[in-house]
Amino acid sequence: MADVSGKGIPAALFMARASTLFQSAVARRLDPTEILDEVNRGLCRENAFGMYVTAACGALEIASGELAFACAGHQPPVRLCAGGPPGPLPAQGGTVLGLFEGAVYPLERARLLPGDAIFAFTDGVDEAFDAAGALFGREHLLACLAPLAGAPAASVNAAVRDAVRRFAGDAPQSDDMTLLTLRYLGPA
Repeated sequence: MADVSGKGIPAALFMARASTLFQSAVARRLDPTEILDEVNRGLCRENAFGMYVTAACGALEIASGELAFACAGHQPPVRLCAGGPPGPLPAQGGTVLGLFEGAVYPLERARLLPGDAIFAFTDGVDEAFDAAGALFGREHLLACLAPLAGAPAASVNAAVRDAVRRFAGDAPQSDDMTLLTLRYLGPA
């Protein structure tokens, strides 16, 4: 999951470059911290405009439910599990991609149980505003996710998208929203 700073054609071109760098690193089966490090180094080259990308990167071992992940200036994904409230995966996080060549991206680990889900999103979700200027916010997001612990992944995405749209009402959308829900079904 990634989000680029800025808007318009320059942001789109910078994100296209980031996407290519991500695809190259993933193809070589690097771990999440190595992927973020490689993308960061690539984006730091020829970045005269000081653009940056936030990202959350992870790899799930299907056989064990072991999730390895790292964040680069991006809010950590939210874990949804039966019998407990939704909450962000614990993550130290690293700095954004594209600005500091020596940035470090700590590797985090979590074990998913069959039925658990991970919900990742861009800041267009929790930073949506209503007509009065109130922020949708993290607490509203977690409250929206609470009854969705066992819902199908597509239903989680649709419910959050609809909740943000209802909250914002007629207020113009200030940022794009990207939503991704991954449900772990257990070993294949």
